[in-house]
Amino acid sequence: MGRTITSRTLPRFFNSRIVFTRLQEVVFGCKDLYTIEGKIDNIQMLFNKPVEDVWLNGYYISPKEEGPTHTFYRCGDVLVMERYGDFWLGSNSDLHAHLNGDILSSIKLRKIETV
Repeated sequence: MGRTITSRTLPRFFNSRIVFTRLQEVVFGCKDLYTIEGKIDNIQMLFNKPVEDVWLNGYYISPKEEGPTHTFYRCGDVLVMERYGDFWLGSNSDLHAHLNGDILSSIKLRKIETV
């Protein structure tokens, strides 16, 4: 069963929704946008930098979701969005310049063409 929204939790729900929506827009609006398979550990190995929490366990649109749908992390200059278990990497700098080439061959990284 999903979460119940009450008059006490409504402001927190809307604030959470605004932050989550803006972070998602930032990721999708980046010059370089990629998807990556695997776990968050792959991202840390790929960039050889620590992954920092930005926004954890956000809900998409409706409180009727069975659980959190989105989580955001930062790894250097890269904003990482975990969305329904998929990882999206967004950056406005050249991502390939920062990748650990030794790890790249073992991780499925796919560039998303943006317009």
